[in-house]
Amino acid sequence: MAKENTVYLYGRVKQPPRIYKNKAGQYVLGKIVVDTNRKSYATEELLLRGEIRRDSILVRTEHEEMIRDVYTLINEGDFVQIKGTLCTKEYQREPLCMHCHEVMEPYIEDGVQVYVNPIAVNIMERGEVSFHEFVEQNNLDHDMQNMLLSTGFFALSERDIWQHLEKEIEFSNQIFLDGQLCREPVFQPGGEKGKPPSMIQFQIASNRKRRIVEDGVDKKTDYVWIKAYGLKAAEYAAALHIHSNVSINGAIQTRSYVKEYECPYCGQISKIAYLAVEVIPYSIEYGANCTLPDPQERGEESDETDEISGSFDSESD
Repeated sequence: MAKENTVYLYGRVKQPPRIYKNKAGQYVLGKIVVDTNRKSYATEELLLRGEIRRDSILVRTEHEEMIRDVYTLINEGDFVQIKGTLCTKEYQREPLCMHCHEVMEPYIEDGVQVYVNPIAVNIMERGEVSFHEFVEQNNLDHDMQNMLLSTGFFALSERDIWQHLEKEIEFSNQIFLDGQLCREPVFQPGGEKGKPPSMIQFQIASNRKRRIVEDGVDKKTDYVWIKAYGLKAAEYAAALHIHSNVSINGAIQTRSYVKEYECPYCGQISKIAYLAVEVIPYSIEYGANCTLPDPQERGEESDETDEISGSFDSESD
């Protein structure tokens, strides 16, 4: 099976980096969340089309040098360019009661965190602009300059931020991923009037080409959920089954969902938000163990659909 798992991101750092040290003062963990843009589908020429989608993607590293030399320099609002690998990490989910602050032991379960492990992170632009840059960008006259001169420093507006990201949308959120289906796909037909579009979800095992030292020698495979909608979902349902090999060109989708827990200790209800992370394919190349569709049956129609939350959850945080 081919090995490919490469992510390219260009986006804005959503919040201050979270950086952790051990008792010896060594950097052990760095996290940033990057806001990105993508489109809802691609044509057969792989031109991105459709509605703009915004995703907040976790970029996480345990590499001490990367944390020290890059993460400590990053500020909230900075625009960054990232190359990395989409990783999955199993952990034990321990929901905490929002009222009595006890771990609700009956609800402890296995969870999966999905994140990008960076190979390289470049700070492309700072999230704030100087007065002179602001004047030049907005062609302000002398009266306006004099009125604003005392402020001296400006932050980008939300509108400016998303307009800037829209210009980089072809580069903002890309993933190239090889893998093998490790369970049967689940297909939900739809598309009739008044019904949501067809949807398929399946999980692939993606063997790592790149060794991530901090993960240890035994971690060689990541298990990634794939979701597709509309006409493509029906095509994939006919072609794919367990052990099918695929090469995916797509983007990372993140969406939040809420679970309710009744605390066994205080009886109060806690609502806890989680994040599901999936790959949305722009195209899939079929490999071994696929049932290849007849090209005449595939059709030429573009597949623009809204990405709605269905009955499937990847349960990834």
